[in-house]
Amino acid sequence: MRKLWIDTDTASDDAVALLMALREPSVEVLGISVVMGNVSLERAVRNALISVERAGTYAPPVYAGARKPLYRDTDFAVVCHGVDGLSDQGYSDPILQAAAGNAMDAMLDCARKHPGQVELVTLGPLTNVASAAFKDPEGFKCFRSIIVMGGALRMPGNWSPVAEFNIIVDPEAAEAVFHAGVPVILAPFEICTGDSLFLQEDRDRLAAASEAGAFAVDCNRVLIEYGKRLGLNGLCLADPAAMAVVLWPELIREQQETYLCVETAGKYTTGMVVYDYIDHLHRPHNGTVVQRIDGPAFKERTIRCLA
Repeated sequence: MRKLWIDTDTASDDAVALLMALREPSVEVLGISVVMGNVSLERAVRNALISVERAGTYAPPVYAGARKPLYRDTDFAVVCHGVDGLSDQGYSDPILQAAAGNAMDAMLDCARKHPGQVELVTLGPLTNVASAAFKDPEGFKCFRSIIVMGGALRMPGNWSPVAEFNIIVDPEAAEAVFHAGVPVILAPFEICTGDSLFLQEDRDRLAAASEAGAFAVDCNRVLIEYGKRLGLNGLCLADPAAMAVVLWPELIREQQETYLCVETAGKYTTGMVVYDYIDHLHRPHNGTVVQRIDGPAFKERTIRCLA
């Protein structure tokens, strides 16, 4: 069975991705580390615990991590996910509690315990992940791969003209992770657009599938409205699309090995992921970019997974 560690700034689309991972029988989630990003660290931890409970399967430990980016001020995404991160639906506090200990230490302990076996899935800013790599570079290299939801490579950014939220919140962390010596698989924002958007009929099917499916739709009501401001006629589930790449790699239709880096000092381009797709820079490839997934199959598999 494949082993996952998930790092998340849990808001509404992260919650769906957690449900998917915890309900997919071919993987085991060994732990969840939480970082600020979409919401404060405290709210993100609460939302992660709610999501674990809503999955209705098993409860990996949930660890609190970084409260702020490495060097910058925090920028929350309340406009996308609501004040509480789950569309302000009034969900009850979870019964589960966060595990004792530091998220970065727990992440490294897991990697060292299972060298070459654990796939690290990141759904938020990369502050926790970079901090772990700085703390124990060799231990960090025990991870098999890092699957990053981040970047907007062939479309405008969703948080600046060129940058996606997870990267721009802590671009220095993203740049460090891309060069930390662990293979990176980048699942950029655009793979959840186009035929991957959950249209009204898709959302109706998901909501009718189960209590978990109904939660997945309800907690994303603010994100649905925000998507309209971006010109998206449907629910854009970036983190679940990245999780689908992990859980069901057969859904990948196009991908490319390349050199990746992050702009950290641009006047207008800070947070932009530089995707050297025709080798202008002549640098060794450090990642694989997922360029396209099978959108209809992604939606169908997600609905089945949560049913």
